[in-house]
Amino acid sequence: MRQSIKKQQGHAALLFALIIPAMWGFFTIAIDGSRAIQTKARLGDATEAAALALAAKNSTNLTQNKALAEDYVEAYLPDVDISIPKVSRTECRVSDGRECEGASRYAQYDIDVSIKQDPWLPVGNDFVGFKDTYEVTHASTARKYQGDSIDIAFVMDYSGSMNDRWQGKPKYKHVRDIINDVLDELEEYQGIQEINNKVALVPYAEYTARPSDSMRCPKWPYYSPIRFVDYLYYKQDHRGRAYLDAKKTVDNWQTDRSTDPNMVCDRDSYDDYYLSYKNVPFTDTFNQLRRDMQSFRSGGSTASYQGIIKAAQLFDQLDDPNPRQLMVILSDGDDTNGNNGPLSYYDPIPTKALVNANLCEDIKATLNSRRTQDNRPVTFQFALIGFDYNVNKNPLTECIGTENVYDAANPDELLDIILNLISEEIGHLS
Repeated sequence: MRQSIKKQQGHAALLFALIIPAMWGFFTIAIDGSRAIQTKARLGDATEAAALALAAKNSTNLTQNKALAEDYVEAYLPDVDISIPKVSRTECRVSDGRECEGASRYAQYDIDVSIKQDPWLPVGNDFVGFKDTYEVTHASTARKYQGDSIDIAFVMDYSGSMNDRWQGKPKYKHVRDIINDVLDELEEYQGIQEINNKVALVPYAEYTARPSDSMRCPKWPYYSPIRFVDYLYYKQDHRGRAYLDAKKTVDNWQTDRSTDPNMVCDRDSYDDYYLSYKNVPFTDTFNQLRRDMQSFRSGGSTASYQGIIKAAQLFDQLDDPNPRQLMVILSDGDDTNGNNGPLSYYDPIPTKALVNANLCEDIKATLNSRRTQDNRPVTFQFALIGFDYNVNKNPLTECIGTENVYDAANPDELLDIILNLISEEIGHLS
């Protein structure tokens, strides 16, 4: 019996010696295997984030795209050997006769990533487990859908209060810089979308500007050029005093009065008024807009309805409207009477009267009834953005709609509001 026990002890020792490699292998697999699974999940997050970043940037430069992808993967997995064998960009266009899964166009980014990692517990060839180095791979795809192109008119407050400083510099300079940033954003899509985005500028104070032409009015001193236009219509009360005809103004908002001598020259009660800005019709070449804004200066009182009417005319006169149209009204205060002719004697301020006469509703109905050249419906939208005052009390909110009114607390927020408005129109990630 004692001899049998000794024999069994020998067998157990031998069995234990044979089991040790397997047990060690299972142990290393458990440790490094769980690490590999965790790395695989982490690499998946990194690859998907990199693909979304590529789609958001939407660049056609594959060298830059690869560098951006590497930056994202390295941020998730530092101190590893990263290899990106594939970063590709493909497009789908309906105009090419291809189906784009319900979209008019998209850019697709595909990325393959692999990393090499040393095990924590490497084993030799005689053991089960991870050898010197193992590889983890992942692939991801993201699409940037291109929405309909957009026409944007910026109706810009250039009244005297825009000279006041806001966050360190005059307000009109902030607005100019912000619009330049928006133009930079829109330019990223020019040439990528089927049709270019277009932008117009309509500055306003007491009036909007007339075209720079040779028109003269003999009644005016020294036959001086007329630099402004008033889009309001007037009638007389029982005393012979002129006052606003809101209904006629709304009924005739499509009429461009800037070249009508009966209107422009019949303004004996108006002071000669110089405007240091001009209207810039819709264009898809943005450098001209940047150059023009450099010379714009502020002065006078506030009459946003003048800019709204003029901008609506520019939309209405477009022969090739985009499917999406947006009028962005920017102001640092409510409208005032100022010195503009008969209205200097008129109370209340005409904004409320024009709202009650359905100015906004008439403009929206007319512009929403249009169609693009390829027979798609046009959708028009107002957006009123106030800054440095309580915009919610502005009478325009009644016709524009409170859901289209925004209050910007600072210049950065003003830029974010505009970019959010247009980004919804020009595309989204999938």
